[in-house]
Amino acid sequence: LRNSLGIGTGDTPVFTGVNLGDDALNDYKVGSWTPALNVLGGSGTIQYGVQDGTYTRIGNQVFLRFDLSLTSIASRTGAIEGLTGLPITSVSSPVMVAGGGAASHWSGFSTAASGEGIHLWVEDGATTMKVYSNDSDSTLSETLITEFSADGRLWGSIAYEV
Repeated sequence: LRNSLGIGTGDTPVFTGVNLGDDALNDYKVGSWTPALNVLGGSGTIQYGVQDGTYTRIGNQVFLRFDLSLTSIASRTGAIEGLTGLPITSVSSPVMVAGGGAASHWSGFSTAASGEGIHLWVEDGATTMKVYSNDSDSTLSETLITEFSADGRLWGSIAYEV
């Protein structure tokens, strides 16, 4: 099907017989990335059962998906600074937030955040996705690693500008 439509076999589409000029899609890429939690306090290594991510870049937008399941939080404490390892650095702009999304599934939370929602965003010029949750009074706050049980799971998707 790809060849019958004149689309090349690599990561970048090639349209045979079409001249798009300045509107050509010259930034298209798909790939995988390895998300990891960056925790500000405590010691030890967080262990993962699943640590998976995929992304698609189309022009100046990146769409990514992630899935993390924990098997141990070791002796880590404090706030989760974010998910690290985003495959492409977000745009540097005065806007402050390059994009965001939401966790589509989470389990193993010990607080009201498990019912209120988990919010994700990427600040400008960053390769880390911030992880915030709503507590019982709907206040948005940093998610703490101690809110996860040792078998906690988090997955979702975001889009951000590059």
